[in-house]
Amino acid sequence: MVLLSPKTLAEGSDILLRPVVRRKFKSLTNEQVRRFLSKVESFSETLPEPPQAFTLPRDPKDEIHTNLAIAGGAEYLVSWNERHLSYLMKRDTPEGKDFCARYPSLKIVTPVEFLEALRASSRAG
Repeated sequence: MVLLSPKTLAEGSDILLRPVVRRKFKSLTNEQVRRFLSKVESFSETLPEPPQAFTLPRDPKDEIHTNLAIAGGAEYLVSWNERHLSYLMKRDTPEGKDFCARYPSLKIVTPVEFLEALRASSRAG
């Protein structure tokens, strides 16, 4: 299950419509972005704005993602954001120790790690 909130959906739209993305993907249109996000919404669960469960002093704007995962009982939070999110899986920082102790079943992984986990679980099942 994919979890969304109104803010995460708006952020996804904002990212896909940024000039830097549009320069890289010249054929990307506003309509394609709208259809893509609509498709993602169709197989996702949209939760209202999650309560503040965990704070991220390094980047408060990313709190929406951790708090959404926590509120939705997610097993995985998938992100490329090494600097602000995956460091929480490292137990050598105060934030990582706290996060892992409070949310031991939530794993923050890269997309590649997530696909590997899915592949492994499909083989085991």
